[in-house]
Amino acid sequence: ALNASYVIRLTGDCPLVDADLIDKVAHEVQRGSIDYASNIEPPTYPNGLDVEAFTLAALTQAWHEAILPSEREHVTPFLRKQPNRFRHANVTGLADLSALRWTVDYPDDLEYVQSLLATAQVERATGFDRFDLYRAIERNPSLGNQPNHQRNEGYRKSLLSEHPLDTGSNP
Repeated sequence: ALNASYVIRLTGDCPLVDADLIDKVAHEVQRGSIDYASNIEPPTYPNGLDVEAFTLAALTQAWHEAILPSEREHVTPFLRKQPNRFRHANVTGLADLSALRWTVDYPDDLEYVQSLLATAQVERATGFDRFDLYRAIERNPSLGNQPNHQRNEGYRKSLLSEHPLDTGSNP
């Protein structure tokens, strides 16, 4: 209805997503030679700053052709699994901070994110970025003690339901 050419995928379990990262990932697709871009392959940003962008044409192809429930539920695996068909780009950070967990899937994740925001003195949903959060961790090293959950657990569960003998290889 809106005649969109591009789609940005942000998930509800990532409340700290950074506007600058959205712009960087979107720019990769808007340049015109990329069908799918993200900052997750490989991840270098904290888990919870995940951004994906893709063309509407690529999404439409995935909608028509994806068969596996995991490819339909999680939207982009169909695109990611076919780099020869869909042109990819990845936005990486200057340092690998992918061990940090800023996503909210469990109650302890929520407690952690609330502590992080309090330490960063964030009072509103806007007006801060990832650098404010990095500085908060530098000021309070105890924030390095994060919830211990595996990245992309939901996707792995979907894969295991399709392939019960799979050992959970990296998606």
